[in-house]
Amino acid sequence: MVALLTVRRGADIVGQCDATCYQAVGEVCRCVCEGENHGVGYDRAVLNTRAMAAGWVRRAQVADRTIDSYLLGDVGQLPLFDLGPLSG
Repeated sequence: MVALLTVRRGADIVGQCDATCYQAVGEVCRCVCEGENHGVGYDRAVLNTRAMAAGWVRRAQVADRTIDSYLLGDVGQLPLFDLGPLSG
């Protein structure tokens, strides 16, 4: 399950938006996206999350708040194992 948005307080994860949200079929959202990604599917949720994160970073910078870290790059899945060349 891919978490698109994780909110931490120190080393603790205090909330995240993952497939439980963006693949949801119910109407109630209880995650950190506040309903923005609820049931919209992975591709749309990635776009929504990028826009939300960029806005949060801009607002924090304008307010002169310190942000420990953030990533706004491309999202991708890396292979877990090198399978080498496949032969038939």
